[in-house]
Amino acid sequence: MMSSHISHARVRNGRKRLVPVETSRTTALRITPLERDVLQLLADGKTANELSRHFGLSASAMDSLLERLFAEMEVATQAEAIAAAHKRGLLRPEPVGVASAAAV
Repeated sequence: MMSSHISHARVRNGRKRLVPVETSRTTALRITPLERDVLQLLADGKTANELSRHFGLSASAMDSLLERLFAEMEVATQAEAIAAAHKRGLLRPEPVGVASAAAV
């Protein structure tokens, strides 16, 4: 039986550590809660500039975070990252009855 679990940070002695995400793929994806939030906001249509402002990061820090995240996910583009996140069950499902911006 395959299961999907969202990554959660476990805090020990004031330090966060990564927890593997069990996926339907053979390898576990190791992402932080921040990276998961970034993926969700990318899927919601936010741009890298909007993300950097939202999280209080510089544009270069957000670019670095996205590069590391995409490398961990083994994807090259934002669209591939969103598709992979959907396949791995990392994104919140869209509430029933809520049309996406693209469908409107």
